[in-house]
Amino acid sequence: IIYAELVGLQSLKYGCDRSKNELKVYVFDILCGNQWLEREEISNMDLFPAHWVPILYVGQYSEEKVLEVSSGKSILADHIREGTVIGVSPERDHPDIGRLKLKLVSNDYFEKS
Repeated sequence: IIYAELVGLQSLKYGCDRSKNELKVYVFDILCGNQWLEREEISNMDLFPAHWVPILYVGQYSEEKVLEVSSGKSILADHIREGTVIGVSPERDHPDIGRLKLKLVSNDYFEKS
């Protein structure tokens, strides 16, 4: 199962030209059976015309770093950043919340809405 976001329809265009009905697909996860694939396993896969969601930081968890990378200008287009996804490697679950993968939506995006 490929998990991705289709962009170009919402108010943030990610470089898509709405007059040409242009859309882009950004892949962020792949589930194979009951196992989530690690980015290293899938980054060289030749998928349909898709882009990978960029990795903004790899390292020890830091609330300060998460807040830093979750806002500001998007690195994919000329508009604000929607937020950031926080995950762990290797993939694992937490007994209370399940899969350790969360999204922090930026204050800039909330203020825009």
